[in-house]
Amino acid sequence: MQQNERSTNRAWLGEFLRSRRARLLPKDFDFPVVKRRRTEGLLREEVAQLAGISIAYYTWIEQGREINMSADVLNAIARALRMSEPERVHLFTLVGMELPETAAGFTTLHPTVAHIFSDPASRLCALLRDPWFTVVRATALGREVFGIAPGDDLDSNILYRLFADLRQRRLWADWEIEAHMTVGMFRQALAKQPGSIEGLRLLDALCELQDFERVWQAYDVRFRAAPEEFFRDEPWTLNHARAGTLRIHRLAASIPAHVQQTLVICSSADAHTAMQFEALVEQHVDRPMVYRASA
Repeated sequence: MQQNERSTNRAWLGEFLRSRRARLLPKDFDFPVVKRRRTEGLLREEVAQLAGISIAYYTWIEQGREINMSADVLNAIARALRMSEPERVHLFTLVGMELPETAAGFTTLHPTVAHIFSDPASRLCALLRDPWFTVVRATALGREVFGIAPGDDLDSNILYRLFADLRQRRLWADWEIEAHMTVGMFRQALAKQPGSIEGLRLLDALCELQDFERVWQAYDVRFRAAPEEFFRDEPWTLNHARAGTLRIHRLAASIPAHVQQTLVICSSADAHTAMQFEALVEQHVDRPMVYRASA
């Protein structure tokens, strides 16, 4: 990791730790609560006490100073701040104790994955995206359901469209959940590759959009394929402009051997959605859509 990348992550480390202790209540740890307490959440000295380290040492960590930290110290801080597993992994990543994922040198898709997107008769709803949420492949039904086509600009970016496109905001019945989940995965991707030109360019574009700063500052962290959300029993509900209410199950599978791409496959969760899926595919054949963001 280059020095500028390390400095960036150390700055984010401080923000992350402050955000985690701000969400915790002193009373939950049996700390005395005084009326004129000026700090929201736990104090630095309280976190240090819970982690079993000195106040000065914890302060230096939160300030982003270039100091060495052991895995034991990081785990102690994670326990003190009651971090989830994705948050603990993110903490280690920010410190530089987890190497960024790298491609294994493959330049072509596995034949099974390639067939999903090359079969003209496919009735599968699927997308293939890169680490920065740009759609690189999509089936006809995937395009129709989500209104996003493959490309190399922001119109093909799932995360950008989620905030910039009113149709995408209306599409997701649980827009807040989708926004926090996707931004959380984006944050973890940036922690792994803080010097990525694509990632930083996307971050700059997102910072200009309504609501992004609010969701970003919540500092949710997710794995790129979050099992508790992608594999949940409850279907996701979509409010499709033409097909009406669609209920889908969604599965995401990472493809680390091919530049960290993620395959997203959706299936209908009820008979109505299955029927609408068929209709959307037929409509796509008769009338190809134009997939552009709406202000």
